[in-house]
Amino acid sequence: MRRCLVVAGAVVLVAGALMAAVATREVGILKVNTPGMILRIKPDPKEKATVAIPFGKDAHLPPGTYQTGAIDLYAKDTQGQMWKLESATQFGELAKVAITTGETTVIEGGPPLQMKVLVYVTGPDNKQAEADGGSSRFVKPKAREVTVMVTYVGTKGEYYSPKVMCGRAYATRPVVRLTDYDGTVVAQGNYSYPVTGVG
Repeated sequence: MRRCLVVAGAVVLVAGALMAAVATREVGILKVNTPGMILRIKPDPKEKATVAIPFGKDAHLPPGTYQTGAIDLYAKDTQGQMWKLESATQFGELAKVAITTGETTVIEGGPPLQMKVLVYVTGPDNKQAEADGGSSRFVKPKAREVTVMVTYVGTKGEYYSPKVMCGRAYATRPVVRLTDYDGTVVAQGNYSYPVTGVG
């Protein structure tokens, strides 16, 4: 309970500082220009509190450089169901946002997204070899474990978790099949999401 009160207090202080700056007119404008994107910035890098900047709404902020805390992407399918992608821990060109008094900073990112595949091979010597995308390195015949991780990358180099939300719940984990050169399935199972985001 005490921790919740501390976090709430930090949010109130951040909001108060932003309102004071707006009152003195010493502000710049931050605009998110990607439909469905919500950018969450940290007014104080020492605090976890963030301010959400949604698409289509101008944010008046004091001048300075802000760190990005998170990015969310939303989109509706043809049935009206809402889908959501959450950012991982790597924000690319969107990691920092600079605000200048009297000027408008426009942020764009998100789609079209590219799928990135990371392959980690653990050999008998417990060392890891890494392959990025399709350019995989030689795998020793006695390799004991191969880990394949999938992530999505936005147009500004920001990473998104493959763990997709549909409505208020996470979507069903996709089925992964491993085949040999002839196309015969040698192993099958549900994809297991990493504990933390890629990056």
